[in-house]
Amino acid sequence: MLTESGEFDILAFKDELKASRLRAGLSISEAARRLGYSNHTKVNNWERKTCNMLPKIPDFIRLMAVYGEEPIFSEGENNED
Repeated sequence: MLTESGEFDILAFKDELKASRLRAGLSISEAARRLGYSNHTKVNNWERKTCNMLPKIPDFIRLMAVYGEEPIFSEGENNED
């Protein structure tokens, strides 16, 4: 999720969040319900490109579990220290 200059690409991250949800066959409302939220606003904001809000790490890990995915999007990125 890095740009060519090495910066975090928030828009690509949001695209991947949405793609993960769609691969799981979930609506935003259903994803929010499975996470225990009473409405879909938080999940919607995580995916919306005009909002700078991102999930906190515990929310992201739970979200990926709900979507049935590992919390790593790009297999080509080097995740070693």
